Formats: sequence, structure tokens, C-alpha cells
Amino acid sequence: MIIIFIASLVIVCIYTVIKHYSQDCMNDSDPSLTRSRIYQVYEGKMSAEMNKAKENFINRVIHKDGTIIISDDEDSLDGSEVHDEKKKSPSLLMSFHRHPCSMNDSVTELKKLTTQSSPEKGDHSNFIVQDPCSSNAEPGDTHPFKNVKKRGFFKWNGKTGNKDSEKTLKQRKIWKPLKQEKDDSLIETQQFTIESRSIIKQKLKNETVVDSAQHDIKIAGVSVKFPVKPYSCQIAVMNMLIQGCAKKQNCLLESPTGSGKTLALLCGALAWQSHYEKEVAEKKLTSDCEEEGDEPVNTQDSCSSMFFKEAPLSARWYEPDPISSCESTSSTKDNEFSKSLTVPKVYYGSRTHRQIGQVVSELKKTAYRDKRMTILSSREFTCIQNTDRNKTDLCNDLLDPLKKRGCPFYTDNNKRTIGTFDSLESHNFETPWDIEDLVDLGKANSACPYFAARNLMASAEIIFCPYNYLIDPEIRDSMQIKLDGAIIILDEAHNIEDISREVGSFSFKEDHLRNAAQECDSLSRKKDMGYYIEIHNFFTKLCSFMRSMKLNRVNENTNDESSAAWTSKELIELFDMHGLSNDYFPSFLTAAKAAIMDFNSSKEEVKQNFYRPVIGFHTKRLLEQLCLALQMINSQAFSSDYRACITETSVKDDTEAEANVWMSTVRVRMKRVRTLQFTCMNSAVTFRQLANLSRSVILASGTLAPTSSFQSELGIKFTHVLNSNHVISSNQVYIRGISKGPTDVVLKANYTNVNSWTFQDELGRVLLDVCQAVPHGILCFFSSYNMMNKQVNRWKENGHWDKMKQVKLIFLEPRFNSELESVMREYKEFIKDTATAPLNGVNGALLLAVFRGKVAEGIDFSDNEARCVVAIGIPYAVRRDPMIDMKFTYNDLNHSKGLLKGGEWYAVQAFRALNQALGRCIRHKNDWGIVLMVDERFLSNSTQAYLPKWVRAMWTNRVDYNLQTELKQFVAKHINHNS
Repeated sequence: MIIIFIASLVIVCIYTVIKHYSQDCMNDSDPSLTRSRIYQVYEGKMSAEMNKAKENFINRVIHKDGTIIISDDEDSLDGSEVHDEKKKSPSLLMSFHRHPCSMNDSVTELKKLTTQSSPEKGDHSNFIVQDPCSSNAEPGDTHPFKNVKKRGFFKWNGKTGNKDSEKTLKQRKIWKPLKQEKDDSLIETQQFTIESRSIIKQKLKNETVVDSAQHDIKIAGVSVKFPVKPYSCQIAVMNMLIQGCAKKQNCLLESPTGSGKTLALLCGALAWQSHYEKEVAEKKLTSDCEEEGDEPVNTQDSCSSMFFKEAPLSARWYEPDPISSCESTSSTKDNEFSKSLTVPKVYYGSRTHRQIGQVVSELKKTAYRDKRMTILSSREFTCIQNTDRNKTDLCNDLLDPLKKRGCPFYTDNNKRTIGTFDSLESHNFETPWDIEDLVDLGKANSACPYFAARNLMASAEIIFCPYNYLIDPEIRDSMQIKLDGAIIILDEAHNIEDISREVGSFSFKEDHLRNAAQECDSLSRKKDMGYYIEIHNFFTKLCSFMRSMKLNRVNENTNDESSAAWTSKELIELFDMHGLSNDYFPSFLTAAKAAIMDFNSSKEEVKQNFYRPVIGFHTKRLLEQLCLALQMINSQAFSSDYRACITETSVKDDTEAEANVWMSTVRVRMKRVRTLQFTCMNSAVTFRQLANLSRSVILASGTLAPTSSFQSELGIKFTHVLNSNHVISSNQVYIRGISKGPTDVVLKANYTNVNSWTFQDELGRVLLDVCQAVPHGILCFFSSYNMMNKQVNRWKENGHWDKMKQVKLIFLEPRFNSELESVMREYKEFIKDTATAPLNGVNGALLLAVFRGKVAEGIDFSDNEARCVVAIGIPYAVRRDPMIDMKFTYNDLNHSKGLLKGGEWYAVQAFRALNQALGRCIRHKNDWGIVLMVDERFLSNSTQAYLPKWVRAMWTNRVDYNLQTELKQFVAKHINHNS
């Protein structure tokens, strides 16, 4: 009983001393020092080389004779100096060969923090404690009992003690008095409870079940812990990623869907980060650096505004200089030295919040699950206000200092309730967490999850967010995202070129301009401010210009209209003809800047109980955007990268909703609205800035092919490019191009043929054969909703629809995302209901969808949910679309600068959308499925060159049709094998 009590007490001492010593020496607020990670703290923060299996570690820590030893050197575990086998007295040796204490003037090695039971018979309450950060700890002074008075001691039961030493220990937060219960077998502190040595050993074993199952692999000089035996393609992904991070280079990584890409990205990036952290720690020690150990990776202050800086505009959009564009509190030399001693954050961007949730689920499987993390998301996902109103508008309204309303979930009293890692730990908040978990915690504590997630960003090691948060400079500025020196991973990045161009583009609706003009006119009457009149006049002239332009119908399938596309030079000439000469711009920019400054200063004026009317938030945003657009088209660096046009479309009339923002429902009315669009033709305008700020950019997706456009369009070099094979074998998938139907009608899904009954009828026969041969779920993709609806209407007329319904329940992808969730729920539920046997002859479901839609790119299908994917034609975009036409022409004109020719770019975009849809079929190594591409063009070598590597490798060449027979044979083989 006494031995158990002593062992328990000593274990408590180990934990208390390590925890508070580490916090004091390295970072008082280090959120990674948690009660359940004693060995991990020692390993990561004390540079202890404990990379062996945790089972071995536990056995070394707790010995059968009661001795408790923790060391970073196997050679010092003999216990010759500190443990006498005959006495059987519990002792503790902690050998710090590279001591991390950076608060002293000198860093000494081989310091020992020692506790030993008292030599007095029957008294185990005396403890000798050495302060490793005190000036009394001389270099080389290794004997645990030398100069005891210097080190100080105190008697645990309070009978004797050195008061100065005890006070020092408490002040340095190295020691906390323990609360001893009546039962000697239970000793507890505020943070930790120890019941017995055997129980603690079992708890540590249970806690490290996941760790003990990790596969430790050496990749590019970095030790990577992987939760399963990795595929060769996963090793290839991690190898290129680690090399890119180490050498400050960019990577383009294509790994087929189902090959474990996400797990490889997480483990590779976080393993390199941990490796780099150890290197940084050694640099700090060898240089006697005294800086804190947990500084954010970014060292300069945030920019105060998205534009109107003293630095040229190009500094923000193209090649930013973090020193010249933002105020810095340190010299260039100090800043560079500081950057060399900081650990890069990892930003993991994905397309949607749903995909982020899937990534977090993967992180939970890894040995890096304890990394400090946060998730950035919109207020629509995180605001806990119970309202039907737009939550972003509501939040801005509640926090507007002019209105003085305030939000009860974001006050001075509760801002930090869940907004720090310490506070999350105090709530026993399990990590890694999903955004829904944080929302639940916010509701339980009446604290705002949105701002909590943002506050956690400063100390987080990995940040998850939608990737437009990283690409869009305006969002980065508003969210205070600092990318300096960071590792940026953009998953599902096949659409990154389009998104980068959209971020650099601007659009201004006529009704918004008129509303802003009216607001400025009203302000000019209340105040003697000439710049409001200037803004009003400019907006009015701009609306008149937009209304005067002649527009033409885009195509016969829509009422949308558009003007011709203008270059920046042509638009400026048109402006000049309508009273908006280039000489007018400087005065407008000056007036806009003054109005925006009024808006920004009004917040401080409210605090001083002074109020004056200023423009509203939406007018401020409009002014910022318009000023930036005008500067871009007048900029020598960027004017050639922009095209402009005026469009007219039908939109919902939100007049009533804007008049009363608290109304939950309004009567929907449509109106015609003209929009002035400044379209960015060059993705590099925005993306190159992202690359220049960061250490490395990693673009990854299951379908990046064709990859030829990424380097030229994004304007950065990808040193590491990977096109990996699939994890499945060729007998697990049936891939085929279909050039003719069962009645020998040639199938070519071009614009002319898809409108003919002959093509529509033959396509119906092919799809019917597939439905009769393949059980469970089938996905069929069309180039557009218009094409899909035409096929459906024809099949209902000729009877094919009814025949398909005899074997499949048919679903159509809706146009509006709000309706998609219910459709997908019903589809997947019916697949489950018919998994073992048909229901009234119906053996699954058929989902008709469109390329580039949510089904093709945003929804995960597993196993029976997608046993077959049918792709109808090649999804080329509408060539006459104004945006497509402008980009096509722009690339032809700039081919000499390295861009793809317009036709090649046009084809790449089409096949990238196709390839994304094909990836819906196979999701893991044991999966099986069918991929059918219906179009004679798929049989040509030139077309197949655009397909993914894994599709080309498993292609089945067939001249005759015989589709249904072959599908039944393939299905039967896999169903019999699985059964």
C-alpha cells in the first residue's frame, strides 16, 4: 500500500513539475500542454527523442519496482547514480540534453530536476526540488543532491521548509501544492487525478491505442506517422509535398479519388511541420535566442484597409512587400531572423464546409490529431442567433457602433469563453473538432463560435477554411488571415483557375449604384461635404452610361442580353464619350477615399459620444470595389488583363425585403437589371500574390488532368508534379467508350445531334440497357440542364422513361441547391432499401445530373450509391457566352506570354469537368464500378489524351456494341465475389 501511494505521489510530481516548468520556460499560454499528453509535451517541447512505440515508452516510464524514469538518452537509463536497487526507493531522473529554457541569459545542458523520497524512516513527505531555470543551477552540476540548500527544499507536510525557495517555485509556476485526500491511494490536483500506478499505466495504454497502430515511415528525411500501411501513391504524395515544403517550392498533386489523398496531405504536411519545429527549437538553443516560443507565424501588423495605401496598387495584387505595404515594428534584419525561427502554419483549403468536415474526420485518425486547429467559416454556419434573417447582415447590424445594439453572444465578458485553446481545454473540448461541435459549445456557453474560431487562428498550427478565404484578398483582409511563410494546401483544386479569375473580377448592378447615389445625395444635403456630391454625380453618370449601351441576346435559350466585350482602353474611350473622362477619375477617387475615412472614423466617434451621418456599409463596399476596378483598368500592369461588358438579366426584386430587413418572407417579383462587369482574364492577377506570400502552395485533387494550364494560367512554377495511378486493379473497373447504340446509330453529343430525335432515342436505348444490367445506383451526366430536360421529355414520349422506371427509381438534380439535400437523401435511402433485394422489381435508382453541378463535384458517393457513371458527351461550355468568348480571345492574343491558345484552353476546361464526374464511381481500394463515356469522339487517341491516367490505363477497346451482356458478366463477377 505504501509503495503504491509513493508511486502515485511521485507521478503527480512528475506531471506538475513538467507541466508548469514547460509553461514557464517556453510559453505560459501554450495550449498544447494538456494533462493527457505528458510524454508528447516532453517529446515535442523538450526535444526528447522518443520516437519508439508508445508501448516501449510506457514500459520505460513505469517500472515494476516502482522506479519512475523519463529520459531522452537510453545510455542514462542504467540508474547507476540515482537509483539503488537495494533501497528500492522511488526516484526520478529527467535528463535535458538540449534544455529549452530561453528565459535565462545562458542555456545549460544536463540540468536535472530531481525528486526523491526522504531517507527518514517511514517519512515519504520530504521532496528536494531543483529549479532548472534558476541561477543556482550550474552547468555540469549533475549530482541530484549537490548544494541542496542552494536549490532549496521544503517539507511536504509543512513541518520544515525554505520559504524563499517555496515562494520562488510558486511564482515560477513550477510547483503547486497537492490536495491530499483521506484515502492515501487517491491524490489529485486541479488538473490531474492519479489512482494507482497500474491504473495510470492502463490509461496511458488506452490513450495511445491510435498512436501504437501508427506506421512510422521516413520520407524525404522526415519521420511520418501514418495510421495505416500507405499505398504507393500516398507515399508519392507525401514525398513531393515534404520536398516542396522543405525547399519552398510548389506542388501539383493529382491522386485519384479513393486513393487516400486527404490522409496523405494531412500527415505529410503536419509531419514536416513537426520536423521543422524541432529544427527551429535547436536554432533557438544554439543562438541563445530569448524570443517566446509560440509566436504567430506572421510578424507584421495587419493591413488596415484593402486599398488606398501609400504602396502602389501592384503591391497588393501582384508582388506585395510585407514591409512596405504594412507597418512593421521591427527592422528588416530582425524580421528576417524572426521568420527563420517561426514554424509555418498550415492552411488547408477545400471547396465547401462539407468537405472540410470530411477532412477533419481524416485528421482524427492520425497521430497529429492533437495539433492546435481551427476552422474558419461564414456566419451562416456559426452564428447562434435564432433568426431567419441573413446572419452576416444581422451580425454587422448588431455590432454597428452607431446603432449600439450589441450581440449578447459577443461581449467583453464572453469573448474569450471559448476563444482560446486554454478555454477549450477547460471545457474538455475534444480535438480535432468539426464546426458543428464548436457551435454546440457556443450555444452551451452563450458565446459566439464565429469569432471564437477566428480568435483561435493566431495560435493554431493548422487552419481549415473554404479556399476562397485564402485566394480572395478582400476576405483575407476582413478575416485577418496572414499567409506570410505559410504552407497552403488547396484540396479539390481543379477549379482554382476559374475561382482566381472570379476573385479578380468586379460587377456593379445598376440598382445598387442608384441606391448609393441617392444615399450620397441625402448626405450632401445634411452636411456641407462636397465629396458626397462628387460621388452622387459620378454614380448618376455611370448609370446613364450603362442604360445607353445597346445589348444583344446571348442565345435563343435565354432572355439574357449582353453588349460587346471591350478592352480596358476601349472602355475608357467610351467613358470619355459619356462624360466620364479619365481626368474625372482622380477627383472621384479622392471623394470616395474621404467618404470611406468618414465611415471608418465614425466608430471611434461613437465611443466618444459624438455622431455625424456617414455612408452605409454597403455603399462603402461599393465604393471600395469601384475604385479598385477603375484603378485596375487604368493600371499599366493590369489593364491588358481585363475585359468589360454590360449585361442585362432577370433577377428577384428585393425592394420589399430591403425596406424591411426583419421580414422573413416577401413576395417574389422579377425585374430586369443591367450590370457593368469588369472581368479578369488572367488568374495570375490574384493567385501570384498568394504564392508570393506563402512558403509553398500545394494544389491537389482527384482530377487535375489535364494539368497543362495550371502553370501558365496561375503564373507560378510547379516544381513537383504528380499524376499517380489508382489503388484499384484493372479487374475492379469496367471503362469503355460507346460510339454506337444497339441499333447502330452513331452517338456524337454535339449541339446539332442532341436536339435530334434519332440521337435522343438511341441514347434512351443505351441507358435502358445499363439500367437493366447494373444494380444499385447509376449516375448519368449531361452537359446542361437544358439538354437533360430535352432527353427526359423525349423519353417520356417514346416510352423509354416508363421502361427505365420499371427497374430504377429516377431522380433529377434540381437547379437550386436548397432542393438538392432532400433529393440526395431520398436517392441514398432507396439505394439502401434495395441493397439486398429489388423492391417490386426496382433494383436501385438512377440519378440524372449535370457536369459542373453539385452532384458531379460536391457530393460523395460510396459503394452501391454509384456502381456506374454514364457521361453523355464532352461538356464544352457555350462558345457564344460573353465570358467564354472574352477568355478564348484573350488567350489567343497572349499565347506568346506562355498562355495556352484559346482552343486548347477551351478543351482543357471541358475535360476537367468531365474527369471530375468520372471520379464519382471508385471511392476506395475495395470498390468496383463501371465508367461509360457515350460519344464517338472518346475513341480517338487525341481525345483520350485529356483523360486521367487511371482511366487511360484501364480502358476497354470494343468495336461491337454488346453492352448489356458485358455489363451483366462484370456485375455478376463482383456480386458473387463479395457474397
